[in-house]
Amino acid sequence: MSAAVEQTGSFECSNPMLNQLAKNIRWTFLSNLFSVQSDCPAREKFGYGGDMFCTTEAFCYNFDMANFYKKIIQDHEDAQRPLGGITETAPYMGIADAGPGDQSGPLGFQIGFAYAIKQVHDFYGDKRVIEKHYPALKKQIQFLIDNAKNNLYTVDLSDHESLDEKPVAFTASCFYLYHIKLMNEFALILGKKEDAAKYSNLSGNIEAAIVKEFYNPSSGVFANGTQSAQFFGLWHNLVSKSAKDNALAAMKQAVAKRDDHLSTGIFGTKMLFDILRKNNLNDLAYKIANQRDYPGWGHMIENGATTLWETWKYSDNTYSHNHPMFGSINEWFYRSLLGINAAAPGFKK
Repeated sequence: MSAAVEQTGSFECSNPMLNQLAKNIRWTFLSNLFSVQSDCPAREKFGYGGDMFCTTEAFCYNFDMANFYKKIIQDHEDAQRPLGGITETAPYMGIADAGPGDQSGPLGFQIGFAYAIKQVHDFYGDKRVIEKHYPALKKQIQFLIDNAKNNLYTVDLSDHESLDEKPVAFTASCFYLYHIKLMNEFALILGKKEDAAKYSNLSGNIEAAIVKEFYNPSSGVFANGTQSAQFFGLWHNLVSKSAKDNALAAMKQAVAKRDDHLSTGIFGTKMLFDILRKNNLNDLAYKIANQRDYPGWGHMIENGATTLWETWKYSDNTYSHNHPMFGSINEWFYRSLLGINAAAPGFKK
């Protein structure tokens, strides 16, 4: 059972494990689509914004999600806190982990609201979704601006389910930066020049503060140099093109330390495939995707998984075995292996 979303894409290749993974992802996605995009269909059944950030694009490649996501976006606006923060789950369930106050969610979960709006626009060419929710977005952004300290944040859930020590302050500040960048993008789409200039200037200041605090230009290392840190830094374009080679080299070293296995959490895993795709490193992406032992999707399948686990390690009756958030790899199947990417909103090009 699931919401009646129309299938719009399917994936098959010469690798049986990846084919099984695509099926597992589809089963996981569908069984978590009812009135919300849930984290799991058994234990919680909540609509977490962080999970949405990680998988919105993967869902949209598989199904027509336009109306479903418009409903979810409205859920987030309905749950918006009095001071403007977006809640960790929508509808709001009282969960408020590591957020900036007023019972709002952590920055990596608040971002789901704006990110879903961006994807409805990008996938379906619908500018109205930005227009409708722009006032709520402005209220949220002002709340985040008011609670930042020297253009940085120090509290966050960070790269949830990462196997390494989490660079909390770094990821929190990156998510703050991305909120502002999205607002600049939305303001430009709507022709709000004053807002666009304001958010553009602010994002430049935040970016400079992050680089000063968390980046070592000689080594190319962001924060603690873990896979999560490197993928976060690269995904948020924190270094210039001329300096990016150092950061990419440090990223490759972090992956090599794990023998070409990932150690990222839910956010870093989504960013991992984006970065490797955009930097012509799909050979490395394939090595990571195709691993059959722990940690990785092949390890889940080798151990009988028919849906995605909540954690890289098998959990005996504690964590879910039906969780969409690591399904972000499915986006890579379409974007890289099939080469299907929108060059204009709504795939007009």
